[in-house]
Amino acid sequence: MKATLFAILSLFSIALVNAQNIQLCKTVNVKIFSEAPLENIEAVSKKAVSAINTEENSLYFEVPIQSLDFEKDLMEEHFNENYIESDKYPTAKYNGNFMGDIKWDTPGIYEVTVKGVLELHGVEQERTDKGTIAIAEDGTISSNAVFNVKCVDHKIKIPKLVIKNIAEEIEVTVSATYTPYKE
Repeated sequence: MKATLFAILSLFSIALVNAQNIQLCKTVNVKIFSEAPLENIEAVSKKAVSAINTEENSLYFEVPIQSLDFEKDLMEEHFNENYIESDKYPTAKYNGNFMGDIKWDTPGIYEVTVKGVLELHGVEQERTDKGTIAIAEDGTISSNAVFNVKCVDHKIKIPKLVIKNIAEEIEVTVSATYTPYKE
């Protein structure tokens, strides 16, 4: 976890001179959901990390794939070994920028668009997704987003034999609450 936080801070190294612009979340909630004819698949992780640079309107997420916890052990095993190959591709990463102006010092809920790159299963894909940023009266920043990831876009192969068990598109829900980085 410390190495991951160091990597995140390295990505934001230019802004470390002005550390108050860096917001961190060490326990991002990530949920994946696949609705398929025979069985729904759901997994949750609370071990993802994220950072926001409010000066540069940039955003970074990193999810350890094996931290996704499934209801059934066999689902988790198949997900990690057969589809995502988490030994070979241990993390999913997102690096992007908020489009438009966000008044980081003004409380409110902001509908946002984020443009960036999702790296999953060793494949990078440019994406534009929508979400919300909530800024509380005390300055606490929270983010929420729901988006879909197509397996084919990341070269995740689903054998025809199990196509009714796994959807070709996975819904991803991400929520995080940030605290200011302190040196």
